[in-house]
Amino acid sequence: MAHLHSYVIRDERCKRCGRCLSACPQGAINVPQGHAITGSYGTAFIDQSLCDGCGACVDACKLRAIGKVFKPRFK
Repeated sequence: MAHLHSYVIRDERCKRCGRCLSACPQGAINVPQGHAITGSYGTAFIDQSLCDGCGACVDACKLRAIGKVFKPRFK
């Protein structure tokens, strides 16, 4: 069943705490590790092909960094 929405991570709010990673039952959220020396991390993202739209990540994020984006309906 196609979802009429998807979720996106707002990079400017995300602090890469990992709560959403733990909450996602589908393993759809990734935070790629950056440079090994500095310990910096890349931009977190949601793999839409794995996301089932449950919203567990939204509930887990205390910073409100994950938002719902509605898809247009086409006939």
